[in-house]
Amino acid sequence: MHKRFQKDYRFPLSRRITILGLRVETGPRPLYDISPGVLKLKDDWKIQIVYKPGGGSGQEAPLLMEVPVGWEEELEWGDNLPAVLSVSYQKKPQSVSAWVYETLETTAEKFTLNLTLETIVEIDFDEKATPARTETAVKVEMKSIVEELKRLASQVNELEEKLACLENETSLRPAAEIRISGYVLDSFTLTPVGKCIIEFCPQNGGTAGSKTATDGRGFYTVNGLAPGTYDLKIRHPRFAPLVIKDYVIGENADKHQDFLLRRV
Repeated sequence: MHKRFQKDYRFPLSRRITILGLRVETGPRPLYDISPGVLKLKDDWKIQIVYKPGGGSGQEAPLLMEVPVGWEEELEWGDNLPAVLSVSYQKKPQSVSAWVYETLETTAEKFTLNLTLETIVEIDFDEKATPARTETAVKVEMKSIVEELKRLASQVNELEEKLACLENETSLRPAAEIRISGYVLDSFTLTPVGKCIIEFCPQNGGTAGSKTATDGRGFYTVNGLAPGTYDLKIRHPRFAPLVIKDYVIGENADKHQDFLLRRV
């Protein structure tokens, strides 16, 4: 369905002008709004007029005048107006007539530009067509987006609070304690070495170390070690000291570790 519309505009002027050209900028398609029995069309137009002052016979350079105007039209409809339709320009607004006349009022604006614009709008009732976004639809969509953003912001705040609680619980929770055990043997005879002193010294200084000794079977057990990096020292009067730097104790599980000492 095609609808032809004409709209008159009047603009006060301080002097007479000669119009050389005229065009109208519009939106990509008219907006529409639906109320009971009425289809309302609207758009924002910008009228661009190229003109010369006076009668236009002089050597003055052409000038450009831009005038923003609003365009609205209402179509009365029955109750069968569909909720979904497509509205577009079949013919963009064009000038049908334009003239300048002198007014009788004693004001600064002694002349008036009378302009009539005509446009043709196509209204498509095919529900499969992509509908234009109405002013009401835009407002409803914006309201829905704002509400969704508020809901997401609330969820983010809740997650941040839960994360803060988890981080606090983690910081208060004692570190996992690791148990290390094994044998200390003579590297030449592979026989157990009893009464060896074994010492785990943490490198960061923030956690406690541990010291123990092997029994008659050369067996040792160290409990309560926190995960981290240690310097390990094993001493016995008849053997050369064994020093191991950067001995790493992980968090996964207890471990078994044997050591060999060399006789002096």
